[in-house]
Amino acid sequence: MSDFNIKPSVSPSDKYTKLNDFELVSLFMESDSGGKVDLKNIYQNLSFVEDIDSSAISGSVLIKDGNDLLNTFPISGHESITLEFRTPGIDSDFIKLKFKVVEVTDRVRSPNERGEVYRLRFVSSTVIKNKSTKISKAFKGKISDIVKNIYSEYIGGSLDAQATKNEQKFIIPRWSPFKAIEWLALRSIPAKRSDETNYFFFETVDGHRFVTLSQLCSEESIITYFQVPVGQRDGDSDNMSRNFSNVKDVRMMKVNQKLQEHMDGAFSSVLYQHDVTTKQWGRKVYNYNNDTNVRHITDNRVTKNDSIYTTTPNTNFNLTTKQTGLMGGDYPNVQNHEDWLQRSMSEKSILDTIKIRIKVAGNSLLRVGRVVEFFVPKAAALKSSDTEWYDSRLSGKYLVTTLRHTISPDGYTN
Repeated sequence: MSDFNIKPSVSPSDKYTKLNDFELVSLFMESDSGGKVDLKNIYQNLSFVEDIDSSAISGSVLIKDGNDLLNTFPISGHESITLEFRTPGIDSDFIKLKFKVVEVTDRVRSPNERGEVYRLRFVSSTVIKNKSTKISKAFKGKISDIVKNIYSEYIGGSLDAQATKNEQKFIIPRWSPFKAIEWLALRSIPAKRSDETNYFFFETVDGHRFVTLSQLCSEESIITYFQVPVGQRDGDSDNMSRNFSNVKDVRMMKVNQKLQEHMDGAFSSVLYQHDVTTKQWGRKVYNYNNDTNVRHITDNRVTKNDSIYTTTPNTNFNLTTKQTGLMGGDYPNVQNHEDWLQRSMSEKSILDTIKIRIKVAGNSLLRVGRVVEFFVPKAAALKSSDTEWYDSRLSGKYLVTTLRHTISPDGYTN
């Protein structure tokens, strides 16, 4: 019988004194008029989320207020919240973030106590800039250069952008910066490995990224998590390193929803395209089994053999025009759906083939878009003939697609 033999990949130092430990340097709210109030002694819970499908971080903080701040500060939607924290003992820098308050919700007054409880919802400060800006401007050049130009001019700051090879010439028709970047992400082809047409635009605590899913999946794992098997958990409370990497709660959110993936074009699709300049129709059939050059989170293919999923492309039928407007010159075909549409649909559908949610000790080194390893025990009792204690199908590398940071006086969790 195989024994539990995984050693923690991260071992906190003595500065990490208890599970879910964290250092909260500052948590305060400022108004545009100059007022400032410390929230460290009145907050009950603070939570914010990074998501690979979201262009901005959002969250909320629960306040227990005995000083009527809503009226005396006052809180009117012109406030910002500044947060600075880290996990001690793991060589993490402090994370410093500034959010804009956008809503007051869940306001409750107790009939037996003074004061009230309410939740302040906030968003990344980039959201306000994005929502307040409309672009009506012509752009020409490589998509990655256009994206960096849009971000620098209208949002401000630097952007981690993976280089593209394809070019675009188009006019943004009163779109917000993020909408323009997301539209370009769909059409982007990387400068290297042109098969990997799966760009994402999202925000982490380090800033925004414009990068392919394949590039994210190819990076090294930053930590190994595991769930210690039943019968081998004695002494856990005395082993801080093991506790830090031990997953306390696991939920299977999605496992092999083949029919929905099939409908979304994961395994096959057909594209009919009309060229208005030549009055011709083109047809392109996509088959996942023929697309072997794209990097995935593991080497295991979702499906390897021809089946009803890969041989019925008409299930996902797409009809487009080759041009949305004749630009002339060097850019006669500004859409080129045949170069990116079907592969992009497939890759983004397959991303969620197996999706799990785990709860772990707070780790300020974690980022959405990073790779972690996770090992989960077999559901059945181990046999003497078993060579591994973990479920080989569910265990392995995972891409972090959503990351929730939750901080309370009791501790920090992800």
